[in-house]
Order: sequence, then C-alpha cells, then structure tokens
Amino acid sequence: MQNITHDLRLLLLLGALFLATACGAHAQPASTPTASDAAATGDSPAVWQRVQESGQLVVGTSVDYPPFE
Repeated sequence: MQNITHDLRLLLLLGALFLATACGAHAQPASTPTASDAAATGDSPAVWQRVQESGQLVVGTSVDYPPFE
C-alpha cells in the first residue's frame, strides 16, 4: 500500500512538472519592421507611387480554389 501511494505521488509530481514546463510562456522581444522588410513585402513608397501614377492596381489570383473554380 505504501508503494502505491509513493508511485502516485511521483506520478502527480511529474505530471505537474510537465504541465508547468509545457504551459510556460517564452517571451520573445517584439521586432520592428526595417527598411529591408518593407522592400521585401512591397510596402515601399516607390511601389505605391508607381501604382498611383499608372492608375491601376494589378492583382493576381488562382482560379483553382473556390469560389472561382
């Protein structure tokens, strides 16, 4: 009987330890966008200026997916 309670305590302790480590928050510093990030995503002012000058915005789509199929 003593051995079963010892095993149960050990199991509960390991379970609590697992939950504490699995649910722990790992904070990462927030990154701010840089100029190279903006250029890579197309958010640069030169691209927007070109769209405004041409008067049209060209958007691509894939017709393989609903609702376009």
